[in-house]
Amino acid sequence: MWKTFAISGSVVLGLIAIGCGGGGGTSTTGGALSCGPSFMLPNYASVNDPGDGEPNLLLKWPNFPLRVYYPNEEVRTYGGTIYRSNDLADVALNRWKTASNNEATFTQGLGPLDADITLTMNTIGSQPGAGGTLGSTQITYYPSSGTIASAEITINVWPTMTEAQFTQGMVRTMNHEFGHALFMQGHSDEVSDVMYYLANPNVDLALTTRDINTFLTAYCGEFSTRGVTSHLPGEKPVTITIECKVGDGHTH
Repeated sequence: MWKTFAISGSVVLGLIAIGCGGGGGTSTTGGALSCGPSFMLPNYASVNDPGDGEPNLLLKWPNFPLRVYYPNEEVRTYGGTIYRSNDLADVALNRWKTASNNEATFTQGLGPLDADITLTMNTIGSQPGAGGTLGSTQITYYPSSGTIASAEITINVWPTMTEAQFTQGMVRTMNHEFGHALFMQGHSDEVSDVMYYLANPNVDLALTTRDINTFLTAYCGEFSTRGVTSHLPGEKPVTITIECKVGDGHTH
């Protein structure tokens, strides 16, 4: 897969070949880990992304609630039951809310200019095979503090998706991509974690203790009172795009 960096809209580091994104160094001030990477253990705050071998970087939003916007919606019917991608996205997002003891809260954005996080459904021609892209997240953040300014998620769907792929595997992909949008530039090194770098498009996963602890560590457990200074005077944000891929048939 590929990871793209840009500053203020200009690509500055080009394309770096990696396995399902992530990594990318550490904050220059350590703001993203002000409470220390061992705030909640076990976690994967200090591990290297197994996709590219680079250190994980924990990011954070300056405050909550976040405004989330879904520009479009995919609707599928299986066995007479109608499923809507917006509802499934809410399920995935609320898992992170629950993980924060309901302190990380979200509201509905009115449009793209009113949103902190957008999630767009993208139709591709056929099911991606091993190494194909299930979803991606573009994160814009300030390196001095690791503070996120915006995030854009894209979820791929295809015409022949089975019920399991749409209602299980896609929810896992959404859950994973929300993890990137909320706190993680990088990936877990354990296949059982939602934030592992490869995914099975047929299977959903619950957040593990390691997923939850890494989320809590990114915010030092203080979601409602972070009050983080978003950036240094004159600092330009960095934008990174993380593409997440299909694993082989043995990937959870």
